[in-house]
Amino acid sequence: MDITKIEPAFEDERGEIYDLLSDESIHHIGLLKSKKDSVRGKHYHKEQKQYTLVMKGRVKVITKNLLDENAEIKTIELNEMDMILFPP
Repeated sequence: MDITKIEPAFEDERGEIYDLLSDESIHHIGLLKSKKDSVRGKHYHKEQKQYTLVMKGRVKVITKNLLDENAEIKTIELNEMDMILFPP
């Protein structure tokens, strides 16, 4: 999984505009707010891909490919304005 650092596509004295996704078929957009030290997840999606964008703070993501019994556990830390794609 690659982490994408989201940078402003345009910026002036009024603020910034961010282009998050382009050329994607979007079926769902959600917003998740978590309190510090919360644990979420412990699940997977069989068909749905999921993008996660960290708007504030940091997130530690721990993943494992459940289709490969020998797959290693991976830990990734995301910072503000980092975005990651979780495949199905």
